[in-house]
Amino acid sequence: MKCPLVFQILASDTGQEARIKGEHFRKLCERIIQNIASKVSDSNYYKIGDGYIHISAGIGSAQVFRSNLCRRLSEAFANLKWLKENEGRLESQFKFETSEFEAYEKLYLDLRNLNIQEAAEIQKPYMLTKDFLDHLNNATSKANPPDASEIA
Repeated sequence: MKCPLVFQILASDTGQEARIKGEHFRKLCERIIQNIASKVSDSNYYKIGDGYIHISAGIGSAQVFRSNLCRRLSEAFANLKWLKENEGRLESQFKFETSEFEAYEKLYLDLRNLNIQEAAEIQKPYMLTKDFLDHLNNATSKANPPDASEIA
């Protein structure tokens, strides 16, 4: 195994040079940690550097990719529910989008209809999110009933 020199701060470096090198080293360590986590969690998705991504496919990956997808989809539903619960208290980048929920919902329903066994683990977070959104929609429609001109 080779471990090339990746970081060196010299006594002659200026404060700015040392900060730049330190930031480069921090990013490298972050990428290494993410890649180790990817390996441990069987994600098979690795950041190599300079924006390059390596995705491993094969017998090992084939055994876990559906489960990984379903776990991520479960996480998406849980996060969408959280975003909606915290709407108005978050920065705009964390905005809840109904169309995003609908896209994930379609994917979940398609997986379920294909009888993908791993999709069963999505049901609970999906239902919690859907029920929460339905409850909000019902409460909003009752609080804002249509006026007579909209009904006619």
